Amino acid sequence: PTGTLRITSPRLFAEAFLVPVLTPYLQAYPEVSVELDLTERNADLVGEGFDLALRIGVPADSSMVIRRLGAAPMLFVASHGYVESHGVPTKAESFGNHQLIVVSSGGDVRWPIRQGGDVRPVPVRGRLKVNSLVVARRAALSGLGVAFLPRFMVRDDLESGELVEVLAGLGPEPMPVCALYPSREQLSPRVRVFLDLLVAHTRDHSPWS
Repeated sequence: PTGTLRITSPRLFAEAFLVPVLTPYLQAYPEVSVELDLTERNADLVGEGFDLALRIGVPADSSMVIRRLGAAPMLFVASHGYVESHGVPTKAESFGNHQLIVVSSGGDVRWPIRQGGDVRPVPVRGRLKVNSLVVARRAALSGLGVAFLPRFMVRDDLESGELVEVLAGLGPEPMPVCALYPSREQLSPRVRVFLDLLVAHTRDHSPWS
């Protein structure tokens, strides 16, 4: 493998499991360099020249090759202080009485809520809308409202009691976490080798739990 591997990924994923893969990758292949673009937006892989993207959820772009890495449980969480002050939302209809922290790169936001056995997208609005899961977590810890976040991101906060889960059992099935790349036929050695390491690492270390 040679050349520059260009990856676009949410900052959260890079912190959670990309760095442990990058270390052996760069050590094993001295002719390769890596550029990481850490962003919440869905970059245009072909137009912007990326080799690989990491995404949560099933991408709508059918032209991309999708490699599933795992599935991340998603939780509704709020700080202990917020719950003491505002109470606990028990159903989607009560969102109007609560402060919501909404993660969005633009446009309307819908949270998947289990209603009558089915998961339905419920339109939500928040006084705070941000395009960063990391900032949304910090806002939740600060008591600014209810956020919808991956469990692996808030695992320590839940154990410490700084955050509490609300609407338990009303969330969706775990969301797929995927690696995307433009073409299987033209997959370069630097991308193929990195993908193999990434798949092995996420399989062996279960970062989603």
